[in-house]
Amino acid sequence: MQDIVSQVVQSDCFVLATPIYTWYCPAEMKAVLDRFYGMNKYYGQGRGSLWKGKKCAIIATHGYDSNYGAEPFEIGIKRLCEHSHLNYIGMYSVRDEENKASFQTEKAINGAKKFARVLLGK
Repeated sequence: MQDIVSQVVQSDCFVLATPIYTWYCPAEMKAVLDRFYGMNKYYGQGRGSLWKGKKCAIIATHGYDSNYGAEPFEIGIKRLCEHSHLNYIGMYSVRDEENKASFQTEKAINGAKKFARVLLGK
């Protein structure tokens, strides 16, 4: 975990890539988010943030349309960003349906490329 923390501290942007299960991320992603909360120094006498000003974005798959299926997770991440003084860039998500490879359709690929340009500031 220490190596990942160092990489986040040195980065300009990090992207949370996750499937959405029952309107939120799986337990493994939630555990990472809970542990990364420690990068904030807002408890006890501590003040400051190790990741203040970093850009944060989401890439996700979900079973329902984006607003219904992924919005609760996005709201949680927006709140994390607000509290942690991160810059929320946005979310790119694709509905996973009918056993299709969600991110392998032409529409999904073009959407991912467009979102990547947003992340790169282009």
